[in-house]
Amino acid sequence: MIFESKFSTPRQLRNIVLARLNCYSAPAPSFANSTIKTQYYDDMAGTSFLEARDGQMDKKKYRLREYILSEPGGARYSIEVKKRLNAKTMKVKRFINGLLPENCRPSTFKELIGELERRGGIQLNEIRRELPDTELYPSAAVYYERARFEDPRRNARYNLDTSIRVSPGLSADGVYLDFDVLEIKGPDPELFPGFFHGLGVKRMSFSKFVWARELLSA
Repeated sequence: MIFESKFSTPRQLRNIVLARLNCYSAPAPSFANSTIKTQYYDDMAGTSFLEARDGQMDKKKYRLREYILSEPGGARYSIEVKKRLNAKTMKVKRFINGLLPENCRPSTFKELIGELERRGGIQLNEIRRELPDTELYPSAAVYYERARFEDPRRNARYNLDTSIRVSPGLSADGVYLDFDVLEIKGPDPELFPGFFHGLGVKRMSFSKFVWARELLSA
């Protein structure tokens, strides 16, 4: 079982946090750094948003990740359903190669699945099986930079997400989150390596989706 914990880290200490990660763990062997756009989908009642905002133990998120600036040879997208059941987090996920045309803008999650299947010659039945009865529409999009690290000694993985923003595109314009987000993933839900001590790293419950939705609704 893999657990995921989230922590806030001060933006002004970003370089020190990265230096510690590089010293005590190792950059992921592939796709260690990337620029990501995550498009979230929700129904008209805001079910996913409310589940995440209210901290429900059983919840789902539906999203398309676009890897905008990454290493050559990687997937361009991943489509996924992220499920949390009690403390356990699971993902139903597929990586997608090839770029959707600029004018291809599916209006629902089902249309997106169909477009990816048609253009890629693939089947995404495992994603379809996770869909609710209600239609899912684009809800919020978040851009960020991700640095990925692996720690074999602790059997853990670390993601540091920085420059998290809601913006009209890849430009620097937009509204930025005032802290960075560290994710620790591994079999120990209480794992917090000592090399993070003294850096203002604080455990938290946080959702980029909820932050973006509340920002857009303000």
